[in-house]
Amino acid sequence: MFNYDRDEIYIRDKKHLLFILLLTALFLVVMFFLKNRLMIGWLSVIILCLISFTLNLFVISSVAILNLIVTLINLKGIDLKNISLLIIAEGLLFFFVIKIINSLKEEHKKIYLSSLDNEADINEIKDSIKTKERKVEALKLHIKRHKSIKNLAEKWIKIKNFDDFLRSLVSNIQNFIGCDRVILQLKDKEGKIQRTECYPDTMGEPLFDIYNEWVRNRNENLIVKDTYKDVRFKKDESIKREIGSLIICQINLKEESFGYLRLESTTRDSISVYTLRLADALSELLAVLIKRNNLIAEVEKLARVDGLTGLFKRWYFDIRFEKEYLMAKRYNYRFGLIICDIDHFKRINDTYGHSVGDIILSRCADIFKNVVEPYGIHCRFGGEEFLGLLRRCDRPETKKIAEELRTRILDMDNIEFKNSEKVSVSVGFSVFPDDSIDGEKLFQIADEALYKAKKQGRNRCFGGEDLIK
Repeated sequence: MFNYDRDEIYIRDKKHLLFILLLTALFLVVMFFLKNRLMIGWLSVIILCLISFTLNLFVISSVAILNLIVTLINLKGIDLKNISLLIIAEGLLFFFVIKIINSLKEEHKKIYLSSLDNEADINEIKDSIKTKERKVEALKLHIKRHKSIKNLAEKWIKIKNFDDFLRSLVSNIQNFIGCDRVILQLKDKEGKIQRTECYPDTMGEPLFDIYNEWVRNRNENLIVKDTYKDVRFKKDESIKREIGSLIICQINLKEESFGYLRLESTTRDSISVYTLRLADALSELLAVLIKRNNLIAEVEKLARVDGLTGLFKRWYFDIRFEKEYLMAKRYNYRFGLIICDIDHFKRINDTYGHSVGDIILSRCADIFKNVVEPYGIHCRFGGEEFLGLLRRCDRPETKKIAEELRTRILDMDNIEFKNSEKVSVSVGFSVFPDDSIDGEKLFQIADEALYKAKKQGRNRCFGGEDLIK
């Protein structure tokens, strides 16, 4: 290797030194064979070899040649003619050697400079390739996540139970995005939080805080990359859990708002803008799925709930009764069956009209629902008849509930009647297994008790034991 900052050549590495030694050795061999012809001694040969070695270290110049000539003239016993021949031979030899070396030097310099340019180009190409590879990997990750969203949507659509849907939703989002906590807050029609699903649980800590207030007041999504440095918010002392960064997205579908999707991470600066976009896409998907679930629930409610009275329909009551009946038989506990009929309802319709009759029917149904629902299930049994199942109620409890129902309906205000006429009901009931262990027989006994109450003058409560009497 050569140094290109200077014109002279000097020893740079072992190869260069070896090259100079070989030239000197070659000169020594030549002088050995010419020693006798030139009539010089060994001392002169050694001196000439040292001079040759010195000349090989530097580019030959006129000063070096002059020094060589003076040295050779001063050597004792040296013929001037032979010295001239020696100088010419040495000069020619070194001239051609230096020409070759300088040529190699220039060629090597060009190759070296060219290699530097090529290396810079290669590094630039490598950096470009690495950048594109990172972009490709990012795109692959985006595609994978969007496919995962599609798979999650297909999975969630198949879940019929809304509670199971919400639990699956928060756990899957937590694993999918890779955050430390997912909080789903659903609002009612008035805008109040009516339900919250959290994974993992916060152990009773408040879930609606200054961050949710900010989203609600500004009606826009929120991303906080570092909760300790964000000047928009002060430290909320009520929050004991570690929150380094968070995202809150509104779950909206057109003008309808269903709640908030909140993603928390204990690490600072761990949530990016892309994560916000992904969470926003998930919130839009959730809005569609929640709306779909609400519509399904509404349709199911219309299918199983009577539109006028708000009580369940008979087919739905029969399904629930069958399940309760089997459970009672298996675990050996009691339940009551109660049938209520409005007295003289046909006369109310004929006297005041069907619109007033519907009002009275709906009002009695509300009382029946409020009395029976804490204990079991209810339905509209016929035109003006109501049916109720009272879980884990024995005969005294069932009779007490029947009496409460009768008195509450009798005491209700009927402003539609001109003469403050009262509305009364007759009630019949039966108890499993006291009256019968057969389901159909229980209905029959309760119906017969109702018929006896009407026959005895209406506005009465009779049970299975009253039929024996």
